[in-house]
Amino acid sequence: MASLPETYVSQEGGECLEDKEENTASKMDPESEELKCVQIANEGMKLLLSSRMREAEELYRKSRFRGPQLNAGYSFVALVKALMSFEDEDLDGAYKLLIATERFTDPTRGFGGKLRSSSSQLHQQSLLSAHEKLYRRSIIADCLLFEAVIVFLKQGFSSYVKGGYILRKAWKMYEKVYAETEQLCTLPSPIIIDTTSPVDKHVGTSFYDKGDEGVEIRDQHRDGEQDNNTIDAFSASMPGLLSGLEEAAVDLEEELGNQKEDEEDEEEVIPQCDDETNGGINVDLGKDEVDADTYMKEKTSSGFSLPDVDSHIGNLESDDDRLRGGVYFGYGLMNVIVSLIPPKLMKLANLFGFHGSRKVGLQALEYACHSQDMKAPIARLSLLWYHTIVRPFFALDGEQEDAGAEEALRLLKEAETQYPDSAFFLYFRGKIHYLRSQLDEALDAYSYAASLSRDQREIEHICLFEKGWIHYLKLQYSDALPCFIRLKNETRWSSCFYAYIAAISAGMQGDLKQARELFLQCGKLVKRKNNNLEKFCSRRSSVYKAGPSPLMQIEMTLMCIEILYLWRALPFCSTETKMQLLNMLDRAHSRDGIPFHHGMRALLRGCILCSLDRFSEAETALHEATKFEKVIRHDKHIMSFAFYELALIHINRDEFARARMYLNHAKDAFSGYEFEARLNFKVHSAMALVR
Repeated sequence: MASLPETYVSQEGGECLEDKEENTASKMDPESEELKCVQIANEGMKLLLSSRMREAEELYRKSRFRGPQLNAGYSFVALVKALMSFEDEDLDGAYKLLIATERFTDPTRGFGGKLRSSSSQLHQQSLLSAHEKLYRRSIIADCLLFEAVIVFLKQGFSSYVKGGYILRKAWKMYEKVYAETEQLCTLPSPIIIDTTSPVDKHVGTSFYDKGDEGVEIRDQHRDGEQDNNTIDAFSASMPGLLSGLEEAAVDLEEELGNQKEDEEDEEEVIPQCDDETNGGINVDLGKDEVDADTYMKEKTSSGFSLPDVDSHIGNLESDDDRLRGGVYFGYGLMNVIVSLIPPKLMKLANLFGFHGSRKVGLQALEYACHSQDMKAPIARLSLLWYHTIVRPFFALDGEQEDAGAEEALRLLKEAETQYPDSAFFLYFRGKIHYLRSQLDEALDAYSYAASLSRDQREIEHICLFEKGWIHYLKLQYSDALPCFIRLKNETRWSSCFYAYIAAISAGMQGDLKQARELFLQCGKLVKRKNNNLEKFCSRRSSVYKAGPSPLMQIEMTLMCIEILYLWRALPFCSTETKMQLLNMLDRAHSRDGIPFHHGMRALLRGCILCSLDRFSEAETALHEATKFEKVIRHDKHIMSFAFYELALIHINRDEFARARMYLNHAKDAFSGYEFEARLNFKVHSAMALVR
């Protein structure tokens, strides 16, 4: 990771580095300098999204001390890389850079009273316009939001406490900046709160939006909870960031009770972080900083100069439009994140002072992605993430998995001319094809995106996973197996899961020896004991420690189709594939089978029949699965999902009273299984349909 300069603390017996820069900066015309910074910042993002990540990183690295926007760009590139790889080293590096950007953006803000500012810095702050001050505060709020994301990903108790506190500070700052922005701007706000706009027409009534109906739903659904295992290679869901806070309720209330802060005070102080209290993240910036001589040598003696850029921006927008473009990105993303928090955690979120509207968030992101701000492309990626990953994964549109495809395609078409060869946008094009069950077209898109990312292994690995997954859906196990083996060996994110799905792929080819060898690796590859996905894979794999099971081939079939169901992939399989799966289940039968085999087989058969619209047969199969409610001990998700699927059948028949009964039973009768929170999300979405 690039070294961090000491530009944030005034130095005793010497002049702060920013003071040395002031003379040079003051000689330039402020408006020309501002335009130049905007051009460089936007060019960096264009390089990032044009599959030229290294060039973007270098551009921001060389110009990061020119202004807060460029410094933030350097941190955001590191963040994107970290969120794609999920490797601890990348996450820690991005975290350090975000803290550095905070301090660079507003050196007078202070952290724990340990930082001081020179008189010239204070004078420089006083010369900033009201628009620039608000924009800088929005950057600080963005940094806090992303810092909280990284801390939550550590998934430890101290991480949840610290992450929740940082997230609260980000939310409070966003609220203040947004309110002051609307007061400062002369034109009315483009965000429509009371009526449905084309952007958010799919949202309908949200549990979390304001209004009597929303409050009623909120009050009646405080019993959901969130999982901490829903993060996969790219579809890491933001709601997962608040997982585990339920266990910390008492501690959080006590901590918040001791934090008697003035809510209107803009200069709130974040406690100084250390290795123990910061979820295991080392934030000792001193190890990465360089001295003044080294820094100045980089800028002068070594011939430092800003790279020439060919930006499409020839002039600046009005101050109001530019400010809103910058503020609305973080404010919109924060609203979407908070709106996705499960109802049971909303009580804890309220302790932090959170409240959000998905409608407001989506409209704010839509405005931001059409602005000339540096964060406009990230806002577009955020919207694509929401429409193609969040909506189908958490069943926000019920069983209409492709509901977000049309909106996502519109966002892609708007970006095609500027980013014709973007691996990021090609990835989302593949997602749209996937949502429409156009698997061959999706495979082509992922292959092309991977070919453009040979020097960006993070993007290449994401596309590799999607390619392996599509081969798995098409029952092409010989093509899927190499993809998952490579991911197991090359990535640090959940090698246990990749080993598990590789073992199933090997077993489905009839190679039970290789399958058992891969299963035995799962337990050794577990990184976090509190990760439910890894716990599930490790528990399932452990049954083969004593040797191959006589029913192993039957179990391979059941586990293969179970993965397709749990990852909501059955709707994207072709009718021909679904018929093959039914035939496989018919053959996966033995008189020596245990209740787990019979219950799982009935559940999966019912789900496949549902996806084929054969509801009467599906209902019979699902009722068969529920008969094992009292005898299946370790796989309670079989029963819960069976009752949930029965509820969907009755919703399809408009039999809402019976559907509510099954939904409540699925939610309340079972607990402590690995996929409980995933089901609770589905239950709450389904409940909204029957009210």
